[in-house]
Amino acid sequence: MTRKDEMELAYWKKITGTNYATYHEARLGYYLWQFGNCNMPKSVLEIGTGPFGGVLPQVGAAAPYIPMRLLGIDPLYSAYEKAGLLKRWPGIEYLEGYFEDFQTDERFDAIFAIDSLDHGEMGTHLLPKIIGLLNPGGRLYLHLHFRPKELLNAIHDHSMTREAYDAAIDASAPVNVLMEQMFLKDVDDTWECPTLMTVLERKA
Repeated sequence: MTRKDEMELAYWKKITGTNYATYHEARLGYYLWQFGNCNMPKSVLEIGTGPFGGVLPQVGAAAPYIPMRLLGIDPLYSAYEKAGLLKRWPGIEYLEGYFEDFQTDERFDAIFAIDSLDHGEMGTHLLPKIIGLLNPGGRLYLHLHFRPKELLNAIHDHSMTREAYDAAIDASAPVNVLMEQMFLKDVDDTWECPTLMTVLERKA
């Protein structure tokens, strides 16, 4: 476990059992509402779900009678489980590992990356890989903090910029931008950090 992993685990240990944990889960529902543009995917990948399953439980619950492949990837599932934090939901597969190392021939109708690309060694340089995992017509639901230098810390130690984002999209498979919004204080107006929310659809 890296130092960043230890800090991430400590964060979840701190908030679990507090009102903030409930707020965190509710906020993910708000993000889904903000994204919109849902086309009932049959296969969904979420990058960095954390111990509560990310948005996958809500996505699956929205279409309980439609067979749906739900896959979460996170490097800390075993650590969360050992700490008594992991909440397993039926119908979700939990794959432990770093997305940077993730290799598969599988393609997905939807991929969620919510507040994950500025964690660990992640970054906008992974966007071509993420978009490459989409089926034609598949959609990437992306929430991205453009942290200025004064908001960097030991666990979020690299700053992503709009310029780097645009370059990564240019280097990816072609996409249609279905929705894009910039927020000065994140989506829920709680934190003063420029935040991008966008839905990108891979062209056929």
